[in-house]
Formats: sequence, C-alpha cells, structure tokens
Amino acid sequence: MSVSMNACGRSRDHRLAISQAFSALTVVGIFCVEAAKNASGEIFDWDSGADQGVRDDERSPFSGGKRVIVDGLLTRRETAIVAGVFYAIAIAVGLAIVLQLYRLRASVAVDEVALDAAPASELDEREAAR
Repeated sequence: MSVSMNACGRSRDHRLAISQAFSALTVVGIFCVEAAKNASGEIFDWDSGADQGVRDDERSPFSGGKRVIVDGLLTRRETAIVAGVFYAIAIAVGLAIVLQLYRLRASVAVDEVALDAAPASELDEREAAR
C-alpha cells in the first residue's frame, strides 16, 4: 500500500510506502498507552477509595474499573510497575515513529532539492518516465 503525498505544497508526486511493520508498531503503541492508562486508573481508584466504596452486589463494568488491586490480583506496587513499563514502551514506540517520519520527511526534502536543481530537460525526462 502506498500513499501519495504532496511535499511542501508542491505539485510533484512523492510516494511513501506505509509498511505493515510501521502499522503494527502504531498498533503496539496504542495498545501500550491503553494498558498503561488502565493500570493508572486502577491505582487512582485504589488511592481515592472509589474501589473500596462499591459493594460486590453493586459492581458493574462502570463502577470503579476492574478492581485488580481490591480483588488481590496485583498489589498497588505491581500495578504501578505495569503502568510504568507500558508507558515506557509506548514512549519508545512513539519516538521510533517520530524518528521514522522525520527520516521520511528529510528524504522527501532531499528529493525536492534534487528536482529543483535539475535542468529543465532532465525534469521533463523524469516526468515522462513516470
């Protein structure tokens, strides 16, 4: 799959391939942010007392989260570690995506400079070859 991008508002056509690995990396990043957010929510619910204030017969999917700490599945410290690890992975994935986009942007800019510096006859040949 490729996406046609118009670099710097120019009319020349640049094609940047969107790889399956790049897409998968994006999905992993989104998953990590979601997991970290849920773990952070559990900690907030525990610290605020929201989880302890809901009786078992009043429990619903909308009443105080998953109750991971209250039910003893994880301690507060373990939940904080889970949140931290997932936030760290999400940050690393986000930085990898930004760096990759920066590299793509730089390569497009180099292509633009090369096309601008080429003689008109060479540009005509390049356009005809497309």
